[in-house]
Amino acid sequence: MVKDHDDEHDHLLDAVALVVVDVQERLLPAMADPEAFTDRVAFSIEAAKVFGLTVIFTEQVPEKLGPTPPRLKRLAPNARVFSKSTFSAFQAKGLQDYLRDLNIYHLLICGLETGVCIYQTALQASDLELDATLLSDCLTSRRPEDDAFVLPSLTRNGCHVLPSETVFYSMIADAANPRFRAYSALVKKYHAIRQGEAAPPPKEKESRKPAGKTKPETPVVKHPPSPKAPEKKKAPERVRNRKRSQVVQKAPTVVKVTTAPETKGAEETPVRETASRKPRRRRRTTRSRQKQDGDTKKPATRPGHRTSDPT
Repeated sequence: MVKDHDDEHDHLLDAVALVVVDVQERLLPAMADPEAFTDRVAFSIEAAKVFGLTVIFTEQVPEKLGPTPPRLKRLAPNARVFSKSTFSAFQAKGLQDYLRDLNIYHLLICGLETGVCIYQTALQASDLELDATLLSDCLTSRRPEDDAFVLPSLTRNGCHVLPSETVFYSMIADAANPRFRAYSALVKKYHAIRQGEAAPPPKEKESRKPAGKTKPETPVVKHPPSPKAPEKKKAPERVRNRKRSQVVQKAPTVVKVTTAPETKGAEETPVRETASRKPRRRRRTTRSRQKQDGDTKKPATRPGHRTSDPT
């Protein structure tokens, strides 16, 4: 009995199709919160694949408004794409014949925008005696405040307006359904994506923390070069002073002390070379040495100096 029930359930799913209306690259920037809306449409496409539903794309004048984003097309590579110039999707050439051939009589509608293409597509679906369920979290428009008037009008005309998770959970109906695990994993996946997008405040706090840390670090980087700068300037001065002292030591003043011609017979004192800046002091020391050696002769006189000789 359970297998028969599952077979009947699968047969009912074969009559359901997901119609993605006019989600195009050039229309998305004008809509409210296009990124979150695109994520919800992607969720509905992946959920449709879990249940084996037919996926259909419609594009409004694609040569001017651009194609469906590649991200969405990659999720359903075998989906049919119908181009149109009218606002109602059912006026696209070949769409009604395609639904009739697949025996589809229940449409899950998502896309943009709520007050224009979605509204007219849902109304024409009811005129064609097709069941239409609008996925409320997979709809958007330039003026979100218009949805408060458009969606109630569609419900009065026989359309259903429900969140996407409510619709797909109703298709499962039982936790023992083999599709339950795959679908619940999909719900968790997009729930994590939604939480990541709704967390700009923590990102701002993280951006402020590095700025606070760099403030104490900047003086640490700037201060070390300052003591080194004067050392580099003083280093050449010290080298110059050392060179000057070395020059004075290498080139001392040399004073030669020789005996006068009268003292040739006496013991001659050795000629010495002394390095002194004051030669007069050196001469006095040499005279004292001569007296110690027993020299009784007269002290040496300078050449050309006249002495008074009594003889």
